[in-house]
Amino acid sequence: MAQPTAPDTNPAEGNAKPSRAPYILGIVALIAIVWGGKTVLYNRKHATTDNAQVDGTIVPVLAKVGGYVASVRVVENQAAKGGDLLVVLDTAEYALRVAQAEAELAAAAAAAGARGQADAA
Repeated sequence: MAQPTAPDTNPAEGNAKPSRAPYILGIVALIAIVWGGKTVLYNRKHATTDNAQVDGTIVPVLAKVGGYVASVRVVENQAAKGGDLLVVLDTAEYALRVAQAEAELAAAAAAAGARGQADAA
């Protein structure tokens, strides 16, 4: 008696399912790229530290004149460039000083007399 033979089948010819590994690796790579990009963009603007010390450039803001602040034109942590208006000072004190200087100038002109020079004592 002849023994039945199995039909010739080759799994590579069409019975095998296509591998899903490239698709899974592609999705994982895409997720890694998106996560890495977001992390880099976040770390450009945010500093973290374990010991609460951050090295950075500190620029003091010094006024050429003193006075009372009438209004502040910036918000906290807003970037500012040279020439930007940061605060507006109250002008009442300066108006008084100008009026006083004008009065002193008028008094000096009156004391100078007609010759245009003040008398030396």
